[in-house]
Amino acid sequence: MSERNERVSEVMVSALEGVRIDGRVLAVGASDAVVRALSEAGLEVALWDRWVEPGRTATPEPEAGVYDRICMRLPKGRDTLRAMLAVAARHLAPDGRVWLYGANDEGIRSSSRQLEEYFDHSESVDARRHCRVMQAHGRKPVDLPTLDHFAVEVSDTVAGRPVRFHTLPGVFAHGRLDDGTRLLLEHLTVEPGASVLDFGCGAGAVAAFLGEREGTMTGVDIDAWAVRCASRLPGTWVVGNGFQAVQQASFDHIVSNPPFHTGKDTDFSVMDALITQAAGRLTKGGRLTFVCPSTAPVKRALDAAFSKVALLVDNRRYRVWEAR
Repeated sequence: MSERNERVSEVMVSALEGVRIDGRVLAVGASDAVVRALSEAGLEVALWDRWVEPGRTATPEPEAGVYDRICMRLPKGRDTLRAMLAVAARHLAPDGRVWLYGANDEGIRSSSRQLEEYFDHSESVDARRHCRVMQAHGRKPVDLPTLDHFAVEVSDTVAGRPVRFHTLPGVFAHGRLDDGTRLLLEHLTVEPGASVLDFGCGAGAVAAFLGEREGTMTGVDIDAWAVRCASRLPGTWVVGNGFQAVQQASFDHIVSNPPFHTGKDTDFSVMDALITQAAGRLTKGGRLTFVCPSTAPVKRALDAAFSKVALLVDNRRYRVWEAR
């Protein structure tokens, strides 16, 4: 857990000290420390995680039921917050309350605008260590939008082929086809009838590009909303972290635009795992094709894992590699 996440969790835990509340609470993206504090306050805790976390199951929507409280870690982006609040608030009791907590530099101080879209009242109930806990109550008598209400269609053309898929707020490159994936698709060749795994599939741009064909399509991603989007396309779609989440033993072709950021920091760990583990999940003669930043140090790892390595393109921002 990052230093900022620790501070944010500590402020939420502090706000719960000495509080005794009966009822059920939906903990959204909460750390283990916050979950314990909610339980110690007397609440029955149910978890909703949209992104895969160790030991937890990520789902696009919360478990069915009615909750007296919602305790939500502030997500990144105003549209993401609007969507996650709407989805969670559909399960909130009429007299229920929402606690929203986050750091000042994440935008928690301006979150009242999104809270007041669905609630009559919002106020700050605790602030310390450059973090804040907001509370909202008095749910407005309006029909809350469903998750699919927030879906946006992306329509583009790559290499003369139409590419259409849907995205949701917070999904990678929401509302557009990102430049790295575009470069990957422009240099992607998949054999007819091949079984394909999209590692870190996002909203399903690879499947949208390949279209209906012989063979099979499988995608895996840690974001349940990304998988929800990709599931509109033909294929098998899995919410999970890496190869261990995929049941099929091997594939003819693995394709990927792996994430290389954790917050604002560069993080090549997912890409490193892709390179070192992909060979063991490919059929004989199978291929790995992926895009990465031009600065990513991948050549040595590729040479160690594969017998044939080729640089397909380098546009000085991104490189597309293929290994056999």
